[in-house]
Amino acid sequence: MGTCTGLRHHLRLMDLQLKDKVVLVTGGAKGIGAAITKACAQEGAIAVAIDRDPLACQQLYGELSAQRLEISFISQGSFVGRKL
Repeated sequence: MGTCTGLRHHLRLMDLQLKDKVVLVTGGAKGIGAAITKACAQEGAIAVAIDRDPLACQQLYGELSAQRLEISFISQGSFVGRKL
């Protein structure tokens, strides 16, 4: 069979029924946490990532808000995004 990239063509988005629900993701600005944050936001959730790295939070916030996804971050006592 093919590679992992070939497999992506067969995958479908799941409807996780997250539309307008608030999802907290700890460690949500980098690595697997960032992937979870993105996936939840793409499913229509209001993703709130909690992470110690404020720069990573700002970078992911910029990326996802440019896609018009609902996203907020909490990092070291600071908050970026819409007040919930």
